[in-house]
Amino acid sequence: MSMRFWVFFGLLITLSCASQNSTCNVSRQGRDGLNGRDGTNGKDGLNGRDGVNGCDGSPGKDGSQGPPGKNGLLGPPGRDGKDGKDVLALQWKDCLWNHINNQQDKGLIKECAFVKKFTSTYLRISVSSNGRVYGCTRCCKRWFVTLDNKECAPGPIDYAHFQRDASNNDIGNFLLKGQCRIPKTGSVKIGFNIGNCVGYGDSDGFTGYKQLTRITIEEVAPPQA
Repeated sequence: MSMRFWVFFGLLITLSCASQNSTCNVSRQGRDGLNGRDGTNGKDGLNGRDGVNGCDGSPGKDGSQGPPGKNGLLGPPGRDGKDGKDVLALQWKDCLWNHINNQQDKGLIKECAFVKKFTSTYLRISVSSNGRVYGCTRCCKRWFVTLDNKECAPGPIDYAHFQRDASNNDIGNFLLKGQCRIPKTGSVKIGFNIGNCVGYGDSDGFTGYKQLTRITIEEVAPPQA
């Protein structure tokens, strides 16, 4: 029975004794009743305030290396780079004349102009033609190359034709070829010339008989040290 019952029961006895004008003995206090059943759960309280931020923890150890990722997409083309300082763009030129049949004994026969791009480069020059010396005994003619009216350096590019007997009228084919150093840029005049051999006097010469005369010019890198 609950506590309320015993309290109510004691109150009835007290009132009964008083009404009958008789002496009643008060009984001892009864034992505690059994625990009542658990009540229903109350409603959730309001959320508490946010706590203060904690201190930063110590850094963790490095993880193991992951597997390689997949290749990314191809990016757009990059911008053109600047021109290199030591890059040599090979350039060349041909000058051609057919059947010149030139009867000069001295001086310039043909000339070919070339535009040089770099100061440090050399010019590789070749001249193909033919020539002869006639009407003289023990005479000699020389064909040679000039650059701006000066012979090639460090050594000349030339061909000498010696005539032993006046009755000999042979024509000699030749190819003059070599590299010339000329430390400049811009236009260079390449000349094909005829003259006397060293130690010989004047004689009759002839150049380009029924043949193509060609001057080929190339700009090339300087030689190895």
